Amino acid sequence: MTEEEEPEEEDGPVDQLGIPMSREPTLDDVRGDGDQHRRLALGCSLIVVALVAAFWVVRVMWLGAD
Repeated sequence: MTEEEEPEEEDGPVDQLGIPMSREPTLDDVRGDGDQHRRLALGCSLIVVALVAAFWVVRVMWLGAD
């Protein structure tokens, strides 16, 4: 980016994409808050895997391996 293409800083500091840092985040916002969402997704995935595994363990115990 050249100096001519630099975004205006009328509303305060901006990030690398030219989005004002003071802007409220939206659902499609690319700025994250660290690894919080990744941890949430991994935790939910582990819970789902544990529930599926528990279902099959209970099924095999009650109905047998037939």
